[in-house]
Amino acid sequence: MILPKKIQDIIEDFKSLETNTEKYEELLTYADDLAEMPAEYKVQENLVPGCTSVVYIKTTIKEGKVQFFGSADSYLVKGLVAILINSFSGTEAKDFLEVQPDFLTELGLAETLSATRANASINIFNMMKKQTRLLF
Repeated sequence: MILPKKIQDIIEDFKSLETNTEKYEELLTYADDLAEMPAEYKVQENLVPGCTSVVYIKTTIKEGKVQFFGSADSYLVKGLVAILINSFSGTEAKDFLEVQPDFLTELGLAETLSATRANASINIFNMMKKQTRLLF
């Protein structure tokens, strides 16, 4: 599957950043823009396993398209959540299920973030896919 334009644009933006500081600042900008997750979605079943931060992901499907909601107690991880949610919300569920996590490497954040935060992005993405499969 070809990645949605939103994530392609984000990857290009991150590739243009030269320093880790610039990448952190960009990540924090995404965190600032993340919509507040409804409190009723912050339940155990939406808690992302394997994250040292407290991260919630909730997936819904309407008319065949996924909609994601998320929250994180770490500001940097919140930025990762925002990137994933903004990139894939509105995508056809069947198309989203075909996306492989390779694009996460292309963002170039693995060398910027701690290993636990870099792994969080995989765990968050896997939770999004798991919930989509269960609903689709």
